[in-house]
Amino acid sequence: ADPPGGSNAPAPPAPPAPQEPREPETSSQPTGLRLVCTAPADVKLINGAAATLELVTATAQNALVVPVEAVAGGQGRGKVDVVGPDGAKETKDVELGLTDGKVVEIKSGLTGDETLAVPGPNLPPAEPDGRGGPETGSK
Repeated sequence: ADPPGGSNAPAPPAPPAPQEPREPETSSQPTGLRLVCTAPADVKLINGAAATLELVTATAQNALVVPVEAVAGGQGRGKVDVVGPDGAKETKDVELGLTDGKVVEIKSGLTGDETLAVPGPNLPPAEPDGRGGPETGSK
């Protein structure tokens, strides 16, 4: 006799167990740091209202900065193409510091008097939007 309620069809295969997402081994682990933001006493807060916070994690004063497009590299080290008076390019190693995504701090390797090629060494040329070409090293 057939089992109750049924047919002799085999049971559908069990769905595969979901795999845990694997994070890259270079990812950072949570630190347990908790950020609490309190508004000034004269600001009225409304429950559920959206807010934007700007969190400054580091600052630099009187820093030599160059456009990020002029630098090839990362993790604190990079290379730039210095344009000489005759137009010849010389690739120099630089030590990188803070960046805001537009400019990057040069901790060492440049004096600030150089003219840099944009884009930097072995980087693709900029889109034809009027950007590119030699640019001064300090701003």
